[in-house]
Amino acid sequence: ARLKDDLGALRASGIQLVILGILGPEYTRTVLDVDPANALYVFLPAALGLIVALAAAPPLIRRLGERRVATLGFASASLAIAGLGLVDPLARLFDPIFVFQPAGVNERVLTASLCSIPLGIGTTLAAAATQTYVGRNVPAAIHGRAFAVLGLLKDGLAVVPLMAFGYAASKFGIRPVLVVAPLALFGLAAAVAWWSAYLARPRDSSPPRGG
Repeated sequence: ARLKDDLGALRASGIQLVILGILGPEYTRTVLDVDPANALYVFLPAALGLIVALAAAPPLIRRLGERRVATLGFASASLAIAGLGLVDPLARLFDPIFVFQPAGVNERVLTASLCSIPLGIGTTLAAAATQTYVGRNVPAAIHGRAFAVLGLLKDGLAVVPLMAFGYAASKFGIRPVLVVAPLALFGLAAAVAWWSAYLARPRDSSPPRGG
């Protein structure tokens, strides 16, 4: 049970990608005015974040440990997703640095592309921390089952938030949902981490002393 809770806390950031994968096409169409078929090109800079995170993950994990690196990755991805929701004010803020703007590409698209870099960094750091945790704490004989649990936790934990955020997006629009969603998911991950720590707390099983 402790292992499952630990994996759940580490893997909670994967829920962000599940939700963004569902809301992403609608976001690119309604907010960025881009055909959803071209969403891949909007978020292509995330690959740069992936490369940076792959280089930084090993020393960070050695120095900080898996949990802290996973939290750092979760925070990076959360800020990036919130940035997608705040793309309009961020586009005005970043407008002076957009010296070169390709024809047909507006400031919102360029800003979303910039936000995808910390998104790539965050999700990769969280994934690397989770993989390292499994390698260090799970017997090699059950690695396959551990990764199956990870997949189950990611998809299972995403069901309720996905339904809630999808409903909220239909009522209030996708921008506010992308701002609020990271906070809600962070609360979920914090709750799982707290439960894991609570279960790991030593219990005093000694009989009470007589008066």
